[in-house]
Amino acid sequence: MKGMGSRFLITVCVCLAFLGWSGCALTGDDPSEKVFIKYFGEDGNQEGVDMLVAADGFYLLGNTTKPQAGALGQQILLIKTDFQGNEMWRKSFGKAGKDEARDMEYTNTPNQIVMVGNLERAPGDQDCFIMTLNLSPSGAIRIDSTSFGYAGFTENVNSVSLTSDGYVSAGSTTNLSVVVGKPMIETTPDLIDAMNFRFNPDLSVYNATWRKGAGFNASDESIKIFDRGNLKIMFGVTNSRVSAQPTANNNFWYVGLGDVSGEASTSSVFIGAANQEEVLSSVLLATDPANEGYLLVGIVKNSNNEGDIYVFKLKPTLGFNSGDRENDNVLQLSLGNVPGSKTAIGVAQGGGFFIVSNTLSPATGGSVDWLLTKVNPIGRVVWTTPFIFGGGGEDTIGAVQELSDGSIVVFGTFEIGSDRREKKMTLIKLTKDGKLQPE
Repeated sequence: MKGMGSRFLITVCVCLAFLGWSGCALTGDDPSEKVFIKYFGEDGNQEGVDMLVAADGFYLLGNTTKPQAGALGQQILLIKTDFQGNEMWRKSFGKAGKDEARDMEYTNTPNQIVMVGNLERAPGDQDCFIMTLNLSPSGAIRIDSTSFGYAGFTENVNSVSLTSDGYVSAGSTTNLSVVVGKPMIETTPDLIDAMNFRFNPDLSVYNATWRKGAGFNASDESIKIFDRGNLKIMFGVTNSRVSAQPTANNNFWYVGLGDVSGEASTSSVFIGAANQEEVLSSVLLATDPANEGYLLVGIVKNSNNEGDIYVFKLKPTLGFNSGDRENDNVLQLSLGNVPGSKTAIGVAQGGGFFIVSNTLSPATGGSVDWLLTKVNPIGRVVWTTPFIFGGGGEDTIGAVQELSDGSIVVFGTFEIGSDRREKKMTLIKLTKDGKLQPE
């Protein structure tokens, strides 16, 4: 499989109902069959960011902007649905200014989640927030929340992770003074550094001496942090010029941080080729025996800016050297040049992983669509033909998970409509083989 022509394409047609959005989808086999594709939102734009599976349905996290509010009126939207995609409740969060949700996780307390995102204070001054919520059949109630960052600088949070005694966030900051004594590997544009804030369960600052940043004399970003006992393992991306690379370019990057200090306490490991850009966007730690280890997934671009999915599998126990590698693979999917394209990962029950990303689709006039594929436990392609889903506009992915019955659920954003295009949070349920399920 080497290009767009070999892919299974799902086209989607949508109509605007009086009080919300409704839609129909066409499969490649039966054009009359109505399938499971659900849209959530209201007048304006809604973006799907993250999803958690509950015992009785889904929690869908996104952002919402009403037409009259403008970009600075964006708020956070959390929606609960049942497994049929019927909305049970919705809750919005935010104040004046632009609020942006980025990630959510279950905590160690039943019916509780932790959420992180960004707050725009003023142009060039963006902080982050962390919030804990109690969930109930009737809604979500805020427990604690706080903002964090540096006045006058731009902070961007990518994810939140549980620690044994609280939470740790991963992201970036333009405050380059956070990282002191940077290792001098080369001289490249140093625009951002990795940012790692840590919190107690009540969201107070974990320890004033915890090092909140890491990086080089280059642009560095933290994507995800895992708590592994006496180490916090940080995965990110850096354009630090390493080894014998003739020019600086982005590579996957991971390093161990001291559990108490937050200081880099192991060697940094860089993953990538000298003539390509590898940008990490999702990391998953699989603990089940069929998949055990770290799966790193991102976008690799060649000299022509053509993108592909890059998968790197690491062993479950890391020595922070080349011996950590279990396998790596470029999936040969010819995604095209999709600026800012990201990936998301879900574990397959029988072994392996589902990966979603974005792709340019000539079949829909060059729109940006979802692409779904499956790889085996070491990252080799299982599905020889990926599946593409699209709303005809600029569609972005948010999350993918497999349910206990083998169904695959993909969540994100479709840009839909004919006369007036709007973005909607979109949930699609598929069979175990990647085909659209009947509604």
